[in-house]
Amino acid sequence: MESVTDHVVENFRNSATCDDGEVDLFRKFANSIISTQSSKAIFIEETHGAHKANVEFYSKVHQVHTRCEIADLLLVVVHPRNGIRATFLQAKRRKNGDKYKWGVPTAHEPLPMFDFRGQFNQWELLATQRDIQGVGSFNPPSNLLSGAASCAIGSMGVFYCDNLANVEVVYSIAKYITASTKSGGKVTGQTKMLANLMLRGMYTSSYPCVDPSVIVTTSMQEFASQLFHGRVGSPVCLPYVEANVRKCLPYPESSSWVLDHVDKKLQTVRAIRQGDSIRNDLEGRGIDSRYYRAEQSELFTDRSSPDIFVVWSRHGVDEVG
Repeated sequence: MESVTDHVVENFRNSATCDDGEVDLFRKFANSIISTQSSKAIFIEETHGAHKANVEFYSKVHQVHTRCEIADLLLVVVHPRNGIRATFLQAKRRKNGDKYKWGVPTAHEPLPMFDFRGQFNQWELLATQRDIQGVGSFNPPSNLLSGAASCAIGSMGVFYCDNLANVEVVYSIAKYITASTKSGGKVTGQTKMLANLMLRGMYTSSYPCVDPSVIVTTSMQEFASQLFHGRVGSPVCLPYVEANVRKCLPYPESSSWVLDHVDKKLQTVRAIRQGDSIRNDLEGRGIDSRYYRAEQSELFTDRSSPDIFVVWSRHGVDEVG
């Protein structure tokens, strides 16, 4: 019997090609989740390439103030056991034909490292969780990253083509990626980066009530599986049990902005397939998330350009692959 993960990966494989760019690939991955009958996903807004989510911070390496987008997308996962998690994820694409020291990881030949190129200040922001200042109308708290519960608040997803021309992805918490400071002398310059694949199968420390966060995955199948098991991202709402009812308490303080931001966006979209309110959806799975309001959600009609997306997992750990 195929799992939710199997269906998501199959849908992705049927649409993704090695000629697609990173934004198109993440959109196709998002659409593959939506089109899987047994999953439930909501897609909110496009931010990539715009100025909706830019921040400024001080680069300790280059000792200058710099500006960049906080990430390509905000991924929020709701899970019955693991509460609510979030990660600001920067999408990258390992270009075909470029020369790399390391090849591509396979099931038969796992690699210790995975090299790619990325923008230095984007890496420094997510890897070191700097204090930030929003630009324009984007006004998050300064400790949105630095005050997170774990380093999994910042991450990178790097698409690549394997030896069989299948599109795969290496996901890694940004802290566990190293970046060369030789970025042409510019804080915004492109530079070499290395993801430590030896950390595959390892997890960050976590709270007693939730599973730890996965550090690295090396394939689309593995990433999707960890996603639906609620092990991607930093905790922003911790589950607890009161009077035999599982509830969710926003934590830490900086997470309130994430929860409020997503909640406001969700007031303008309809819940996919079900059409029920977000609060009813959560309570139906035994989670009472205090920040959600009970208004009816509206259906989001443009599914082709998501950058902030929410994956609602109705399944227990034993029910998804």
